[in-house]
Amino acid sequence: MEDNEFQLFQAFLLENYEYGDVISRSGGCRKIRWRALNKGKRGGVRVIYYNRTMSGRLYLLTIYTKNAKEDLNEQEKAILRAIIQKLA
Repeated sequence: MEDNEFQLFQAFLLENYEYGDVISRSGGCRKIRWRALNKGKRGGVRVIYYNRTMSGRLYLLTIYTKNAKEDLNEQEKAILRAIIQKLA
């Protein structure tokens, strides 16, 4: 994702912080699908983030391309849960 695309994504997410789907067994993380500019149909990315509503902070945790994988495995979800516990 280019810098200008990332800035557009950040602006979108700040306004639409509940847009992504909640990932089961992840501690409340969300996954949003974002189409990368000039990459065609298969150029999308997945962004995993956590919105800590009490403090108003939004944490971008990881990003990966659509063709790298579709879903997180249980080990990755456990890592996300551990990260969220440390943020709390």
